[in-house]
Amino acid sequence: MTIVANKIQTQQVRPVANIVIGNYVNDLYVDLRNGGLGPLIVKSLKVRNHNGVEKINIIDYMPLLKPPKYWANFVSKIEERVIAPSDKINLLRFKTDLKNEYEVTMKYEIKNALSALTIEVEYTDIFGNHQPTLTRPLTSFAKRIVNDVLNDQEETINGIK
Repeated sequence: MTIVANKIQTQQVRPVANIVIGNYVNDLYVDLRNGGLGPLIVKSLKVRNHNGVEKINIIDYMPLLKPPKYWANFVSKIEERVIAPSDKINLLRFKTDLKNEYEVTMKYEIKNALSALTIEVEYTDIFGNHQPTLTRPLTSFAKRIVNDVLNDQEETINGIK
C-alpha cells in the first residue's frame, strides 16, 4: 500500500470525540460521543476540579444520594472502552422527578458539583494513532442554576407547582 493510500485509509476511519452535556429541567447528563467514522478507543479519562484534584471519573465528585433515589447511569472506569461511530458512553446521568423536593434539591447540588469540573479525554483510532486530546470544562451547568432557581420561584408564586 502506498503512503497516500495508507493516509486515506487512516482518515476514513478516524474517530472524533465530543463531550455532550444535557442540562434539562428533569435530566442532567454528560456523554462521551464518537462523531467520527471509525471506532474510538479511550486511553484515559481525567476529571479535574477547580483545586486541581484529578480522578478517573465524574461520579467520585458527586454528592451521595439517599435511597430510594439512585443515579440513572454512570461509569467508574472507561479506559480501553471502545465507542462505535455515532455511539456514546453515558459518563453520568441524573433524572429528576420535579414533584419530589429532595430530587430537585439534589439536582442543584449535582449541577454545582459538575460546574466545577473539567474533563480531558485521550483516545486513539483502530490503528493506535493518538488523536487530539479533548478537553471540556463543564461550567455551563452553573449558567443554568440561576435560571432554574428563578423559574422555580416564579412557578411557585404563580401557583403552578
